[in-house]
Amino acid sequence: MLAAADAAEGKIEPPPELQMAWDAKEYGALPYKGARADQPAGLLKRMRTTSNIFDAFKAVHANSENMAEFRKSPQFKIYTDIMKLRGEHGAKPDADNH
Repeated sequence: MLAAADAAEGKIEPPPELQMAWDAKEYGALPYKGARADQPAGLLKRMRTTSNIFDAFKAVHANSENMAEFRKSPQFKIYTDIMKLRGEHGAKPDADNH
């Protein structure tokens, strides 16, 4: 989760789950052969989570001029939750934060 936020800020390369989410959206196909139930356990949730975090961090920067209104959005809650995690874990952007 923290890696998705770091990637949104340009600090590291996007984590694999985020790249898979982008590919699935771009190509309209899941990462592994078969239907939704054929994907490895938890993969789709990780893809969705990392994508939501990345989008939330991008949205914070895109809405910096209208922050009062943006604070009411679900994306702002995601942003604040991840910032809290960063504080609790003293997270630094590196490969161990995936």
